[in-house]
Amino acid sequence: MLDRKLEFALFLEDDVMLSPQLAGFLKRVPPVLRQYGLVHLEANRWQIGIGPQLTAIGKIGLHRALTYNYGAGGYLLTAQTARRLLDGLAPLNNCIDDVLFNPDVASCRILQPVQTVPGLVANGGVLAKLTGTDHPSNIRGVRMERLARREATRQTAAAGSAWNIAPLRAVRAWWESASAQLTTAYNVRSRQMRMVRMSLAGANRRPG
Repeated sequence: MLDRKLEFALFLEDDVMLSPQLAGFLKRVPPVLRQYGLVHLEANRWQIGIGPQLTAIGKIGLHRALTYNYGAGGYLLTAQTARRLLDGLAPLNNCIDDVLFNPDVASCRILQPVQTVPGLVANGGVLAKLTGTDHPSNIRGVRMERLARREATRQTAAAGSAWNIAPLRAVRAWWESASAQLTTAYNVRSRQMRMVRMSLAGANRRPG
């Protein structure tokens, strides 16, 4: 994010469902992010404490989160906030939702995240428990589709490579076989010539 010099970034876990209102919210949110550097988007099944509405983007209200907001399924982070985290504001070896959305942790109190009401992303499992209906994640579905396409491309490339290399392997096998036969023939011929020379040498040593 910082290397690409992005003003802000959207972070999503791969098992969440996205609200139809999310796209419109993202188009209008940049000016607000200059004031609120961390926006929690996830709707949760646990009730959380929130303060009065700070501002609104269309029909989406932004409220200060007052209690631990479990889950990091979706949130917006500005470059300034990301830089503060990387500069050591909080140990990043803890669960990220504990670092960002737990008011008992100093980093959360400093960053003062705000919560969208209503939430704009939700864990598929949470939705299933609330509605009694399975909600497969659209993000996971897209990711699995991409992985399937990547694997198919890899297998096709591997098959193509095998097809191209097969003739070369056949030539190499023929050459190795021919080389072995030539070596054997050379060795036999060398032994025969040696025996002929020995015979001639013996005949030359006999008295006349």
